[in-house]
Amino acid sequence: MIKASDLRIGNWIYMPNNIIGKVGYEVIRALIVLPEKPNYKPIPLTEDILLKCGFDICWLEKDNEKYYVIIKSKKVYLKFVHSLQNMYFCIEQKEMICENI
Repeated sequence: MIKASDLRIGNWIYMPNNIIGKVGYEVIRALIVLPEKPNYKPIPLTEDILLKCGFDICWLEKDNEKYYVIIKSKKVYLKFVHSLQNMYFCIEQKEMICENI
């Protein structure tokens, strides 16, 4: 289950029907207002997704199965696509461009 506070409009997540969708106002509102929260799920970060998003450097740490990316000379461990999007926006002040997740 994803918390509304972890999301930004435009983040990619699994919708209740397991189809990838972008977060909009209605998703965040549903997570805050509805007593029975919709079953939105984070998309696990994979090497394929990192490559599609233009990252050249990625590595799978075998013990914890966590990816890290190098952003502005910093090693940042990430588990989900929306976390990568949020980190990228925070550092670059623009949306991450990615094709066909």
